[in-house]
Amino acid sequence: MAEAKAKTALSILISTIRPILQKVQNTNAQVKNTMQRNIASQNFQAAFDNLNTFCCKYEQERATGFLLECTKTVQSHISEILAGNSCPGEYDLSVTILCYSRKFLHIPQLLTIVDDVFTKKWGKATIEAMTYSEKVPDMMNHLSPRDSFTLEELHMFVHRFEGEMKMDFTWFYNYFPVTNTNLPDSVSHVKVLGRKVSMNTVEPPKPPPKEISRNASKTLPPLIPFTNESYVNMVKFVDKSLQGWNTWRFVVDDQKK
Repeated sequence: MAEAKAKTALSILISTIRPILQKVQNTNAQVKNTMQRNIASQNFQAAFDNLNTFCCKYEQERATGFLLECTKTVQSHISEILAGNSCPGEYDLSVTILCYSRKFLHIPQLLTIVDDVFTKKWGKATIEAMTYSEKVPDMMNHLSPRDSFTLEELHMFVHRFEGEMKMDFTWFYNYFPVTNTNLPDSVSHVKVLGRKVSMNTVEPPKPPPKEISRNASKTLPPLIPFTNESYVNMVKFVDKSLQGWNTWRFVVDDQKK
């Protein structure tokens, strides 16, 4: 009964995720084309806005695509997955991704497979552990896309994925450097999703500490020898400093009483 319910839910879930992924891919293709036209016409401000949107959608595309692959894996091996008292190790990640995705996507079939099948099979504590497992890749946080990147985040993202995206980002590195040194006046601020964001968000490298010349250092005073007379004077000083200490202690104790 549980297996049949799971198969039905997984089949519908895959049919639901596919158009979501396709929509994101179509949007990204349009944004990419617009960005390339703006780069060709040297409208780098508009290209920057396009890049911000593109990266947000690219993250969502990667996360949604991985969810789809995991759902297909679970569908293909649902009999093995539900056969024992625990999830088989080779399918643990795929099941974990479904449990984690439930937090972001309120798709009825996803709720069915996680709540009505997995939870009833293995218990709430097990599913809770899967949902917050360290096995979940960071990219899955972007099933719900972020609105924008900071300039620093864009640089890190482009540096990491420019090979995978097969795009030339020389214009981005040249016109939108990550430090605020030698910025062109025309790009001291950029517009991100309709609002201006300062480019000067990263402090330039601090200059190296100045070396102190040996000649400029002060000469240390000569050491004073510790003689028998010094010891006697020290004892006298300590005795004088502690005079009345016992009296003060007893007064305080009496007040406490």
